[in-house]
This record gives sequence, structure tokens and C-alpha cells, in this order.
Amino acid sequence: MHEAVRQSADFLQRMADAAGVRLELPGQGQSVIWMADRGALFTLLKNLLENAIQHAPPGTAVRAEADASSISIRDWGPGVPPDQMANIFARFWRGPHRRDQGAGLGMAICREIAQAHGWTTAASGAQPGLRVVLTRPVT
Repeated sequence: MHEAVRQSADFLQRMADAAGVRLELPGQGQSVIWMADRGALFTLLKNLLENAIQHAPPGTAVRAEADASSISIRDWGPGVPPDQMANIFARFWRGPHRRDQGAGLGMAICREIAQAHGWTTAASGAQPGLRVVLTRPVT
């Protein structure tokens, strides 16, 4: 899983550099293995990281962490107001400040990919910022 996170981050490094955002990725320690469709996993991780980069202020970080049961992506941006948090994974939903950018599908695609693998997605305020956690059942 650490390799998959790194590949998605490598793909987005120029975007992060242009935004002045630092990518903090999981270490190369112990191996964390999840069974997944590689292409779908790349899309899911890319969408989560891209969303975080787009909302992170210059000079801040986007942090990815992964272990045997979860992956989390956190930014230090404005976050999502609590009354709108339930909409974050809805198709075509965009925050009020994002009406002119994107189609509002990235997070919905993440949820669909996660559900197809038997995983769950959740988002929460990180004060400041947003944390999105992908969880899989550990067997």
C-alpha cells in the first residue's frame, strides 16, 4: 500500500509543487498489503490526494498514512463546514467556494471504488483541514 500511495503522489508531485504544498508520505517500514484492483486503487488515491492538494494553502502539507486497516489523507485547508460534511461523497457536489472548478465527481468515484472493494470511506474535520479515511475490514 505504501508503494501505491507513493505512485499516486509521484503522479501529482508537479501539481503539489505548483501549489506550494508539501507531500508527507508513509515511510518504507513494514509492508502493508491490501488486495485491490491496481488501476482502481491508483484512481482512488490520486483523487484523494488531488483533492487535498487543491484545498491545502501554500506552505502547508498533505499527509498520507497507511496501515493494515486504514489509509488517511489529511490537509490543513479550510475544511468542510459540519452542515455540509454529509455531502462530500455525493455525485456532483462541490463546496460553495468551488462552484467554478471540477465536476464534483472525484470523491464520489472514491466512494464507489471503495465500496466495490468492500471498504468504507469517511471524512471528518481536522481543525484545520479535512481528513479522509479509507478503512478495510481486517481478516
